[in-house]
Amino acid sequence: MRGRAGSLQQRAERMEVETLLSGEADANDAFIEVHAGAGGTESQDWASMLLRMYMRWAEKKALRLR
Repeated sequence: MRGRAGSLQQRAERMEVETLLSGEADANDAFIEVHAGAGGTESQDWASMLLRMYMRWAEKKALRLR
């Protein structure tokens, strides 16, 4: 039963994302910039981890990165 519930939850989440991204401009490109800002080394580390997370996500989705 848990496997079935998990599958339904994943399907619902996927449908939610598809619904959110169904506008006329949603097929267009997007730019993401990550800046460390103030905070020294820790903020630089966090920005690096965040950028790496976005890059891995984009690669899994077969999106073009630059």
